[in-house]
Amino acid sequence: MSEPLDGFAEKVESMLRREGLVVTMGGEPTFIPSEPEGAEWNNEAMGPQKLGYARRLAARLLRQRYPGGLVMQVFGKQYPGEPLPRWVVSTLHRNDGVPMWRHPEALLLDDRPGSNSGVDARKLVAAVAAELDLKQYVLPSIEKGGSVDSPRGWVLPLDRDHDEWISDVWPFSRDEPIVLAPGHSPLGLRLPLAELHPQNLRRALTVEVTDGALHLFVPPLDFEGFSALVRVIERAVVTRKVSELVLCGYRPASSDTVTSLGFAADPGVLEVNLPAARTWQEYDEALRSVTDAAASEGLVTTRFHLNGQLQGTGGGAHVLFGGPDVDENPFFERPQLLGSMLRYWQRHPALSYFFSGQYVGPGSQAPRADETLLAKLYELETACLGADAAAGSTDRAILDRLFRNLLTDSAGNMHLAEISIDKLWNFDSPTGLQGLIELRAFETMPDIADQSLSALFVRAIVAMLARCPATDGLVRHGA
Repeated sequence: MSEPLDGFAEKVESMLRREGLVVTMGGEPTFIPSEPEGAEWNNEAMGPQKLGYARRLAARLLRQRYPGGLVMQVFGKQYPGEPLPRWVVSTLHRNDGVPMWRHPEALLLDDRPGSNSGVDARKLVAAVAAELDLKQYVLPSIEKGGSVDSPRGWVLPLDRDHDEWISDVWPFSRDEPIVLAPGHSPLGLRLPLAELHPQNLRRALTVEVTDGALHLFVPPLDFEGFSALVRVIERAVVTRKVSELVLCGYRPASSDTVTSLGFAADPGVLEVNLPAARTWQEYDEALRSVTDAAASEGLVTTRFHLNGQLQGTGGGAHVLFGGPDVDENPFFERPQLLGSMLRYWQRHPALSYFFSGQYVGPGSQAPRADETLLAKLYELETACLGADAAAGSTDRAILDRLFRNLLTDSAGNMHLAEISIDKLWNFDSPTGLQGLIELRAFETMPDIADQSLSALFVRAIVAMLARCPATDGLVRHGA
């Protein structure tokens, strides 16, 4: 960064501090191989290479930036026509410096076959259950029509009650094993929960072997419970000298004590979800670190088109704004800030087009509110007035009720909007209660410095609107 840019960034942060606001920001840069081949680097989300790139990139960032961090594989979004949810490789790193995982050599941080067998799965689940003093509750599982002599994997009903690990007697046994639901998902997502009694636990740890790798499925837990279970698993892994382990399942409930990055399969690209940063300087540092690590793994932010033109990857590079948590969030503290942003963006169309790529307009993935239906402008003005009037309200859902049917594409999809609120306070989405505003009219730029500078520019506008709210009416462009 240059000295003038540092000075400008500090002025932006000072303006937000004077307003008493903590505005976090994140981003979603996208990458492709320097010589992309195959549908997964053109229009498909899944493919044979992408998972390997994600795991190797996560491993490099653990070595270079997040020592003591943990890598696990969770599931993200599932779209129509896709048989399974898309995977997301996540890194988790404690902000207090306490290691979450001390033995990265035990993890499979590439996409290659392993050398483990079903015997290794049985020994690992037995070791974990012994550490928890719950060995008697472990059950075998089989595919429909399978044999108990060759289990598909092993299941340990598991939950945490305060500081105590608890299990349960499920209505199965070694002679009458769990019969899994058909599919290719991890065992933890194929358990026949409908066959359990009403009083039975509904959570379980599972262990299986897939392509020679040991997959251990972590059930849903809060951060403290998750951290405690990871310590137990690591002790068992070290004791049994386990290798080629993939931790999967549910990442812990969000906590301000942990920093997380996500590496997600997206059509034609590998998308990286940057951690929330409290300042633009933090955002810039994270963006550059990820980009440098990606380059070391052969991933770039540029793509050559058939005509020889060099452009960005073609994937989105959305910019997100929110707060440290839902209790300290600028949009919940000042609902009128969203109304100001909507008015300002609508009156300055260049903000909708300058940072986007080849595709704009009502058929794009980030249409302006006045591109989908001009008649919506009257309702949008009314909703903005409602946001102004909500100053001081403690109702987090008020912005969702005001704008959920206005900030959409022409089909009513809340996610596909230039200014998307589907992650603000949306009870219809499993990831909808995050307090985030997503600016989607951004595409990955060939030069990551330009990408970072554009995010600073937008952050400066948000700071300006926090100090001087936009109150002018909307413009009927072309009318």
